[in-house]
Amino acid sequence: MVGATSEPRDLFAFGDEDGSGFNARLQHPAGVHYSAIDQTLYIADTYNHRLKKIDLSKDITNNSFTVSTWVGRATPTPVHKDGPKELAELHEPYGLWVYSKDGEKNDYVLLADTSNSCIRKVNMEGDVETLEIKGVPAAALICEGDACKPFFMQ
Repeated sequence: MVGATSEPRDLFAFGDEDGSGFNARLQHPAGVHYSAIDQTLYIADTYNHRLKKIDLSKDITNNSFTVSTWVGRATPTPVHKDGPKELAELHEPYGLWVYSKDGEKNDYVLLADTSNSCIRKVNMEGDVETLEIKGVPAAALICEGDACKPFFMQ
């Protein structure tokens, strides 16, 4: 059990808290992918604008796993920002997929960064980069104040 409360009718048991069992909080986790290589469940915590993970190789007690933030940071207005996991910013990450070539440092997570309208690649150290997809019009960021949105040039 991760997140929520022991009361299944509590629709307001959400938030952004790392922890175990009912102490963990997610908000609209829209994508999950299990990697058998490192026995980790990766979670797109969509409305918290983060990627979280659960290490399933560790012993558990009371069917309670520990959730921890892996990539992304809480900001009032999330934007598109590549970089190390502590500085990278996501905007409503949704679907994700773990690519495992050899079970080593060549593995990565592909992520649909939905409200940034792009695909991001996250290596196992948590470094985030935006994929350039050939044949898709180039995009620029148009910013007003602290809010940035992609603009696709024709």
